[in-house]
Amino acid sequence: MKHFKTISNIVYTIGCIMVLVLGFTCFLGPKEIVNPNAMLLISFREQAFYLLAFGSVPMLAACFAVYFLNKIHLQQKKLLKFFLVFIPGIICAGCVIFIIGVVLYGFIINWPPGI
Repeated sequence: MKHFKTISNIVYTIGCIMVLVLGFTCFLGPKEIVNPNAMLLISFREQAFYLLAFGSVPMLAACFAVYFLNKIHLQQKKLLKFFLVFIPGIICAGCVIFIIGVVLYGFIINWPPGI
């Protein structure tokens, strides 16, 4: 059990660092195109946003592992510590929800198709 705790803490720390770097890239990164010869042009900011969305499931899994294996759910001030542990997972999940919302908005605006 001790090894699972250590591994989950390491994975969580790496995930937090990645969320921090990608989050700064989303807001403060360059607007340059990653590959100008590609068919779909994407900037560094958009790529960082998509990488955050792609990493939401592993980040949420790491958040749950740290929360339960470190027995944070048994400590005092559970709610505060819950939000502090889950901030990176909430950021990643927010990116996924935003992408799903944009896609659904596009379907609703262009309904019915063929007109």
